[in-house]
Amino acid sequence: MNFIARSLIAGICFLNFASCASQGSDPLERAATACNSGTAQIGLYDGFLQRLCGCTEGASDPILTGTPLTCTVALNAMVTFHFLGTQAPHQILSDGSPAFASSPYSDPKAATPIRAHAVQFTVAGSYRFRDVSDAGLTGTIIVTP
Repeated sequence: MNFIARSLIAGICFLNFASCASQGSDPLERAATACNSGTAQIGLYDGFLQRLCGCTEGASDPILTGTPLTCTVALNAMVTFHFLGTQAPHQILSDGSPAFASSPYSDPKAATPIRAHAVQFTVAGSYRFRDVSDAGLTGTIIVTP
């Protein structure tokens, strides 16, 4: 993991000390341990994306804004986008065709913020997405038959 990525994660832990301080409550740890067969999980943070589990490519280090994330899954997989940023609002938008249901707007400072958005992919294809708040957070879900 490079210096910038480590610094970003350290900053997130500093801003959200309670969730990083107690074992088992770290959002990354919770998501990674909850990945079952037929599912994939992607973390959406302030300034980067991360494959947490379930993608053919395996878990990843943070993928900084400007570098697209790729996640390959089998047909009928459930992909969950976890909104783990602590400062900026986020919304995953399907970008092109084929398309999937875009997420609701998630503001981490709201009284009851939206924490995740799950999509089941029932048709093979390449599904592009982007974050409405950070145009550099982009990716593709590749669904194989």
